[in-house]
Parts: sequence; C-alpha cells; structure tokens
Amino acid sequence: MTQKVAFVINPNAGVKKKINIIDFIKTHFSKHIAYDFIVWKNKDDFESVKQQILSGNYTIVVACGGDGTVNQVSSVVAHTNMALGIFPLGSGNGLARSNRIPLNLKQALQIIERGATKQIDGATVNGHPFFCTAGIGFDAHIANEFATSTKRGFVTYFTTTIKEFFNYSPSLYKITIDGKIIETKAFLITIANAGQWGNDVYIAPKPN
Repeated sequence: MTQKVAFVINPNAGVKKKINIIDFIKTHFSKHIAYDFIVWKNKDDFESVKQQILSGNYTIVVACGGDGTVNQVSSVVAHTNMALGIFPLGSGNGLARSNRIPLNLKQALQIIERGATKQIDGATVNGHPFFCTAGIGFDAHIANEFATSTKRGFVTYFTTTIKEFFNYSPSLYKITIDGKIIETKAFLITIANAGQWGNDVYIAPKPN
C-alpha cells in the first residue's frame, strides 16, 4: 500500500516552539512519501481537523504535539485503517515514552517513514476516549492547572505539583470493579493505559 501521511500540528504544544515544525519535517522527512500538513489553529475547534483527517485518504496520521494532541488524533484514527504516528513535542510525552518512541525528532521521523506498527489498547471515560492515562483526584487537578498555565515544561509541572500538594484534600469515591464495590477516600485514582504520566514518572509497572 502506498503511504500517505498527515502531520497534524498543534502550534501551542510543549516547549519546542523555537523549532519551525513544518520546515523541520520538510527538511528531514522522506521525499519519497506523500504527506500533508494539517494545522490545529484553534484549540477549541478540533472538528475541522477531524474532517480533514477523515477525508484525506491517509494511511498514517501523525500527532505533532503532546499527549493532549495525541489523544485527540488517536480518537479519530481508532477503529479505522489509519495508523497513528507520534512526533513528540509535548512537555511529558507519556504515550510516546511508554511506546519507546524516541524524543529525538529526526529518529521519530525515521520510525514514521518505516511504517512499522503495533497495536495498543484504548479506553473511554464518560464516552470520551483516552490512550495514555486518565484520572480523578489530585492528578486530574494538576492536569487542569497545567493545561491552563501559560508556561509549559517539566519545571512548571513540578512546581505546580508541589504548590498544590499541600492544599489538596482527598475525596470519597465509590468504585465498582467486576461487581465488587469499594468505597474509600483517595488522594488520586489513575487508570493507566500507558506506563507513565510523562517525563518518565511511572504510575504502572513497565511491561516485560
């Protein structure tokens, strides 16, 4: 099958904004593979991006951004014949790290060029798909604080976590697992489809 690649670019993702992503890809990606750029300009409007993905006859759709961008793009390509590629530009890059996708951008492009694929799981929460981690409690609170911050990167994530840690109180939760009901107070509850939150901070055991 002839490859046709869509690079979905989130210009607001991560800490590598000094790089002109389009120019970088044009310089380092194979000249023998057809590709398009789809720029996600409005963070509150992914529908137009989704329609471009679905109408482009692509074989690979590459999420150029962090885990938020990856999650949005993954939700479109899931259950289709399109493969997901990850060009890791985020602050944590949890799904990329968990799947051993190199953070070196040239090496990440080489993996996309080879077209090798693996199958991964996905899940939904309240009808919303996710592919890395999902949580309630403290980790969700930190994710929200980080998402609304004007600064990105590990330092911002770390300082936000320390600041909020001493002000956050556990809540009471009711959890049903295989018919068994558990009522407990919890500081956080995380559902991990990948091994880590990002930045090699592991929440679940690494696979053998």
